[in-house]
Amino acid sequence: MLKASAIYLFGRAAAALLSIVSIALFSRLLTSSEFGFYSLIMTTAALANTLFCTWVAQSLFRFFPDAKDRKALLSTAFAALIGSGLFSSTLAAVIAVLVVPDSSTVFVLGIILIFVGWSFFEYLTVCFGMYQRPGLFLEAQLLRLACCILLPLSAWMAWGSFDWFLLAMGAAYWVPCLVPRYLFWATGISRHAVRADVFRRQVSYGVPLGLSIFLVSTSQYAERYLIGGDLGANRLAGYAIGADLALLSVGMIGSALNQAFYPALLQLHASGNDSARTLFFQRYCLVFLALLVPSALGLHLLANDIVALVAGPSLRGDAQVSLEIICATALLIGIKSFIVDISFQLRQAMKTSLIISLISVTILLLSAGWAIPLFGLVGASLAGLFAAASGLVLAAFLAIQARSLPSLPLSELAKIGGSLAAMFIAIELARPLFAVSTRIAVLIPLGALVYGAFLWLMRFQEADNAMQQARVAIRRRWTQR
Repeated sequence: MLKASAIYLFGRAAAALLSIVSIALFSRLLTSSEFGFYSLIMTTAALANTLFCTWVAQSLFRFFPDAKDRKALLSTAFAALIGSGLFSSTLAAVIAVLVVPDSSTVFVLGIILIFVGWSFFEYLTVCFGMYQRPGLFLEAQLLRLACCILLPLSAWMAWGSFDWFLLAMGAAYWVPCLVPRYLFWATGISRHAVRADVFRRQVSYGVPLGLSIFLVSTSQYAERYLIGGDLGANRLAGYAIGADLALLSVGMIGSALNQAFYPALLQLHASGNDSARTLFFQRYCLVFLALLVPSALGLHLLANDIVALVAGPSLRGDAQVSLEIICATALLIGIKSFIVDISFQLRQAMKTSLIISLISVTILLLSAGWAIPLFGLVGASLAGLFAAASGLVLAAFLAIQARSLPSLPLSELAKIGGSLAAMFIAIELARPLFAVSTRIAVLIPLGALVYGAFLWLMRFQEADNAMQQARVAIRRRWTQR
């Protein structure tokens, strides 16, 4: 399981790194207004994916382990994905024409390709996790990110047009979806195997979950529309850079761990072995916290240096403001989405999760609508943090009341806390010793090394497991030689 987690984590990390590279390139290539508009387009595409297509992928992921007729399940899910994709693409085209009345055909086609391509690619990655194929997941992530950098850059160099830039971005999402070896899951799918009862079951589980995920995503992005309306696309551009850096960096770790652990957790849940499921869930929670918390802390400590490296000169001030605060927001959202919400999913209590997410979005919109005119980007960032904290506290309270969350040993949590303190001290002591140009290259590995060393020295359970597996792997390779 740790090996699969490492592969998924490497894939997500590589994807996040390439996304950061794209931010660094595009924030310098496009004007501030164009980059702000581009950010809103990608934000809207992400929200459309969660609203119209995530429910299909998540219901498939949930029912696949114990499905008696997998051909019917896969065929029905794919048919639902096509229908949702057609509806999403039509809606995207209408919105593009309404928002930009003089939009060109190239612009509208680019919007459609981005919206639908995003959904089909996410469905593809869910299938990789469902069949436990981390190697293909890694390949597809790297291919997509490389295309998302190279194709838009090539289009810009050839035509110098934002519309062609968007069209190339949309095409980049479709490249992995057309690679034959990535489509192994589609073997046997047939329209004749589509079943109404399977579809109803997917809808009853997936739609409330999809709405909940949509609301969670809205709680991450809704303030961007308010910023764009109140402060303009120029200010939104810098804010979006900082926010995306935080959400990408912290979110990729949570997604990788979830993709590695969740299928096994579902299998234990389906088997009815409650004690084994609880122990496995506890292990997952400890690994999750041990990796996400130091990531968020490191982002906060090095926000100024990271922004100076990534963002264009005119956007750095706004990006730093958002990154320093939103790294904490990303951590709280990750804990709720990948730990607390899983307890609701296992109990299929999706209405509860949906109501909590709706409350979080309402808090965000009200607080951001009040704070942005008064405090600008700082107000927007704090409103997001307040909404994320409120949603997490409410969800955790209800999950604890239902006894669906595992208890975590205080001794293991204390080891994480002690290692965090050591990492903080090491970074702060070493910071003045290095120039800005080399600081990140030194302090990030130093912080990770100190944190990992202290976890191991304090005998953190999962650090011991990882070291034992590493020793076994090294000994096996040495013996083979």
